[in-house]
Amino acid sequence: MMYIGAHAKKLEMLSLAFAGESDLGLHYVLSGCKSLRKLEIRECPFGDSALVTNALKMETMRSLWMSSCQVSYGACKLIAEKMPRLNVEVVDERGTPGFQVR
Repeated sequence: MMYIGAHAKKLEMLSLAFAGESDLGLHYVLSGCKSLRKLEIRECPFGDSALVTNALKMETMRSLWMSSCQVSYGACKLIAEKMPRLNVEVVDERGTPGFQVR
C-alpha cells in the first residue's frame, strides 16, 4: 500500500481486496493518490480510525465503497456529513445488513 501511495499520484480509481495489515495502509493510499475519485475496499482491516483521520484527503473522491471492513455506521455518517459530494456505501457480507450513507 505504501508503494501505491508513493507511485500512483494520478490514479483515479482503485479497487483493493484482502490488502494491508492495519489502518496505515489506507493512510498511505489516501495520502499519495491525490487524484483518486473512486475507491473500492473489500476485506481489508481498515476501521473507523483510518476513515475519520484521513477524511480531508478524500476531497477529490466521489465514491467510497467498502465491503466487510471494520467501519461503523457512525464513522461513515460522519464522513458523509463532512464530504457531501462523496457517496459512501458499506456492505457487510458477514451477515450484518449493509447500509448506505449519502
